Amino acid sequence: TIFLIKNLHMHENKAITIVGLFIALHYVLAIINGLIVGRWISYINALIVGIILQALSILIVYKGGSSFYWGCALFLAGSLPSSSSINMIITERFGPHDTARERVFMWNYSAMNLGNIIGYTIAGYFQILNNFHQISYINISLMFVALILSILYKKHLGDIHSNYTNLNSRMRLIGFIKFTLVILILTVVIKEILFYSKLSDYLIIGMVSLSLIFFLIYNCRNGNKHGIIFITLAMSYLLFWALYFMIPTGLTLFANYSTNGKILGYLVPPAWLQNINSSLIILGAPLLALFFKIFDKKHHWTAISKFCCGLLLMAISFLFLIVGIIIAKFQLVNLIWLMLTYTFLTFSELFIAPVGFAAVGKYVSRQNQGIMTGIWMSILGLGGLLASQLSNTVKISGTNIIQMNEQFFKLFTLLFGVVVIFSIFLYFFNQYFKKS
Repeated sequence: TIFLIKNLHMHENKAITIVGLFIALHYVLAIINGLIVGRWISYINALIVGIILQALSILIVYKGGSSFYWGCALFLAGSLPSSSSINMIITERFGPHDTARERVFMWNYSAMNLGNIIGYTIAGYFQILNNFHQISYINISLMFVALILSILYKKHLGDIHSNYTNLNSRMRLIGFIKFTLVILILTVVIKEILFYSKLSDYLIIGMVSLSLIFFLIYNCRNGNKHGIIFITLAMSYLLFWALYFMIPTGLTLFANYSTNGKILGYLVPPAWLQNINSSLIILGAPLLALFFKIFDKKHHWTAISKFCCGLLLMAISFLFLIVGIIIAKFQLVNLIWLMLTYTFLTFSELFIAPVGFAAVGKYVSRQNQGIMTGIWMSILGLGGLLASQLSNTVKISGTNIIQMNEQFFKLFTLLFGVVVIFSIFLYFFNQYFKKS
């Protein structure tokens, strides 16, 4: 967001819209991924292709002008094969009722956030310098390491249950050709979607909403207990991501315009605040996996119980912002309040994000896990779009801090109330199914 505003000189609202749209497309494309990856191409080969495409995109995304849109389009086209491939590589190695799956997703989530720390640290350093072009060489080097590791361990990460395993050599070649054509077409289409971001925002919200309706109908068609639970988890998941993705949109701008931006007298760029999130996940995910193992046995904790706790922690995170604005009398807020918000958002994420991915393997039949993983990930995309819409309700002004913080106060208070109400609903919903 800061790069678009300061270097490409975009208006704040347009920058927020593009960032929200970029996040949304990254996850919405997982629907297409679920239809073709594992059928036309194996999960591990898709991951390798995705890394190569994303590395190429980095070379052009920071040049500005039309190159920015082409670079983003190529990066997102690369995210098509790679976005859910890692999740499916893990999912395939566990049975539907294997509780170890959830703990493995925790460990995977921890490792993923180690990469986030590296990325945020690099981004924050270049934010201070206001020089984003040098980031490309570092990013490409890191992607090259990921590519080498994927190739070295390819045999150990091959498909086990996917449709691709039943194809002969000729059909696999045809599948790869079709896959390549889809990537080329999508790159052109995505570039236009990003260029006309405002119109695309509403269109994608409509399309993803229809996909989610199909998703809900599919899981509720028989009216069984698992289907109803899965629908409830999906709605909770959407609420979580709609608020969580305010970090790269609304909360980043709040940090930049509405806080003093310093801790102990030292300037802290907004990108570095996200290291709070990643650091706590690296430390907390393995510990929470052990905690879940104990509580699942002793207290029969369900996914709903964990989602309920996660949403309550999210409510607390927004409460810190409300208190911080009041104490500052709607002037510049002490950055410590935003740091506390990021901390509790991380705790919330640990209770919801990896548990949600594991729920697909538990509640969805094996033959449909690929497409359902894609649709489940599209919830993140819709959350990103809703986050940008929420963030755009605040009119950013560097000169009228009081008026801007009054708008932030109203927004954060509303979100706090919604999350608390939904948490209470989840609690009673969980109690009902425990008795039934």
